[in-house]
Amino acid sequence: MTTTNAAPVKCARMACTCMAPPGKKYCSTHCEDTKSLTALACHCGHYGCDEKAVAA
Repeated sequence: MTTTNAAPVKCARMACTCMAPPGKKYCSTHCEDTKSLTALACHCGHYGCDEKAVAA
């Protein structure tokens, strides 16, 4: 049995502040599906993401 200890990485979508699961570029299907859209805030549905992405 082999295990891979991939370091967590930030979601590849610019507006998102979430961490992507190991081995993935995006934190959710929403971020992957909207990767080519420009946005100031993310609506991936993860707790706190919208609040962190919007500058005060």
